[in-house]
Formats: sequence, structure tokens, C-alpha cells
Amino acid sequence: MKKTFFLIFVILNFVQVNAQTKAIYLNESEKIYGLSKFWSEVKYNFVYYDKLNFDWDSLYIANIEKVKSTKDIVEYFNVLRSMCAKLKDGHTNVYFPLTFYGNEFSNTQLQTRVIENKVIITGILNDTLKRQGLKIGMEIIKINGLEVKEYAQKYISPYVCASTKQDSINRTYNYELLFGKIDEQIILLVKDEKGKLTEITISRKLKRQSPLAPVVDFKILENNIGYLSLNSFEASNFESQFDSVYKNILTTTALIIDVRKNGGGSSDQGYYVLKHLTKSSFYGSGWRTRQYLPSFRAWGHNDSWFSEQPEKILPIQNTVYDKPVIVLTSERTFSAAEDFCVAFDYMKRGKLIGTATGGSTGQPIVFDLPGGGMFRVCTKNDTYPDGKEFVGVGVQPDIVVEETVKSIIENKDLTIEKALEILKQ
Repeated sequence: MKKTFFLIFVILNFVQVNAQTKAIYLNESEKIYGLSKFWSEVKYNFVYYDKLNFDWDSLYIANIEKVKSTKDIVEYFNVLRSMCAKLKDGHTNVYFPLTFYGNEFSNTQLQTRVIENKVIITGILNDTLKRQGLKIGMEIIKINGLEVKEYAQKYISPYVCASTKQDSINRTYNYELLFGKIDEQIILLVKDEKGKLTEITISRKLKRQSPLAPVVDFKILENNIGYLSLNSFEASNFESQFDSVYKNILTTTALIIDVRKNGGGSSDQGYYVLKHLTKSSFYGSGWRTRQYLPSFRAWGHNDSWFSEQPEKILPIQNTVYDKPVIVLTSERTFSAAEDFCVAFDYMKRGKLIGTATGGSTGQPIVFDLPGGGMFRVCTKNDTYPDGKEFVGVGVQPDIVVEETVKSIIENKDLTIEKALEILKQ
């Protein structure tokens, strides 16, 4: 069984790093070594290297002087992050030293998304922000005096690694928009539903008060329709968590599986769920990876590829859930959660409802960088079992449902409502 990695940046947003931060200095040799290591590992391991529309070697040369002239560790890593962003792959990333997260850099306890082409507050995770007057459904107009999209283009977008438009928007305006130096205050200009503008200064030092969503969450909705929210495929005890609710799932007349907030983890965990939904075997993703043979290069041969047939996955042997199933997706559905959607879609088990997934999965290989940072490079190109591409595109829903500002304010879930409507027919 193959594995895929969860989006590291998302994990770091919720990890409280307690290590003492001390100043990190890199000499010129270390700076060039880190740049060269990143360039080299991408050149020989990046699975989409043949699709680059620019010369990677030339970009490396152009960045040598840039890294040499960086004044501190943040500038240095930002040069590498900017270089990485040009690869346009969600599983190929450069990360600051781990001790930076929670000590020198942090996020606010606001959740934001682009809805109806507006940057909307969709979650408030600390009561201090509520007391300051922030509310779900408010639109962010400006950040630190700049129009919100101008701010994002200047400070966020140059470092975003994404293969699709929807993933780029998600990373820019959801995960990373308000991420930055922990001591820096953020001045927001927000607009409420009546059009009133208010300027509010918030801090990145606030801690999360709202609990994290459970990995597996199950409840029964109207008409005895089950609702199973799978928020991660990263938990070491995922199978036992799923097993603990499965007996209740079996009592329902239909099932909605929600992976809209699932950033991935291990594809095996998603396949474990699918094993319970069919009496027949089904297939995982097809895949290939680069195969570098030095002698072939010497002989002038083209690059070669290693690939395997899609994995045939057997169903469980005990009671199978054979009633109607719908899967809910969004741009936040990523990595191993997309592997789950691909298999579900290909086995024709039910409809996908929501918006296109992030469009990135694969097997990254992780490397250390000078100063305690790291980077990862995607080594594996996944497809549907029949070869259909979804990386760089996203898994497409059968029925598109998008949230509205009104639905956010009224705390309505239009995607679930649509799923219920279909299952009642």
C-alpha cells in the first residue's frame, strides 16, 4: 500500500512549538549549499520535471547571488520558497526551521476563505477576537492598509506552491493569509453584512480555544441518513476510530461522507473506509515515478519511467454497507483524501458533491536544509486507475455546490442540504 503525506504547513499551524528559539546564522557556503541541494534534488527527483515551462538550471544560477546577499535566515528561506513556488506543485515545498513555528511565526485564530470572490471570515477560534467585534460572515477589505488581494499578492502568493487555481486560492486566503511574525500586529478593515466598516487590530499571540475537529465524526441526520465526517487520514488509530462508529453506520438508510476538510495522510486509511462500502474489489490510483539510469544518460537515451498497475483492493469479509452513499468534496480535500475520492469515483459507488478538490497528491521525499529547515519533493505521479489525470486539475464533483456569504452568516451548509435532497428522492 502506498502512502502520501499530509500538508505539513497545516500541521504546523496547530502545533505549539515549545523549543527555545535562538538566532540562526548561515555563512555564505551554507547558503549556497542549501540552494544547491534543493536545486539538485528537484532536478533528479521531481516527478513533473519534464513539464516545467522554464529552465531550472537558469533559475538556480539566478538565485545564487540572491541567497548570498540575504541578510537573515528569513530572507534566505524566502528565496528558496519563492524558487519552489515556480514548480507549481502542492507536494513540493520549502519550510522554515521548525522552531520558528509558534515562536517567531504564527497564525491568527481567524479562519478565512474566498466566497463569492470576497475574503470572508468563516471561523473564530478565540473569544478575544469575538469581543473585539469580529463575526463570522464579515468581509476582510484591507490588511495593514492594503487591499486584501493586494496584500496577498505582495506577501503570500509569491511563496505559494500549488498546481491548481483552487488550491492556490485556498492556500493563499485560507491557510496562509494571516500567517507571519508573531510579534507583528495585524490591522484589519472589515465590513459587516449591513456594509458598516470597522478597523480592528488583532494579535498572532492568541491561542486556539476551539477544539480541533475529531478525525472521525458521525451523527444521524433526518430520515435516518448518516453523516460521516472524515477530517484527516493522519491518525495512527484511524481504523479503530472508524470501527467504533461503523455499527451505527450500518443502521442508516443512506450515508453522506464528508472529506471537505481532509488534508490527507495515508491513502490506506481512506481505502479502509471504501472496503466497507462494496462487495467487490476496487482499484487504487495508477502511478509512475522517474527512473534515472546514469549509463542511459551517457548513451543519450531519453528519461525512463517506472510504473505499476493500479493496486487491486479487496473488500472486508464481514458486513458490507450497500446503501446509497454520497461524498462531499472541496478545494481543501487534498492528497490522500483525493486518492480516496478517485477510488470512490472510479468504483461508481455514488455521487461526488461540492467543488473540485485541491489537485495534488503523491509521495514526497523530505530533505534537511542548513539552519534546521527542510524541503520536500514530489516523486510520484498519481492518476485514476485508467490513467485519467487529476493532479493539476482536481477531482471533479458530479454536482457543483458552492457556499455563499449568506449561507455562512446563517450557518447553513448548502452542500449537505443538496446531498440530503438527492438521498431523499
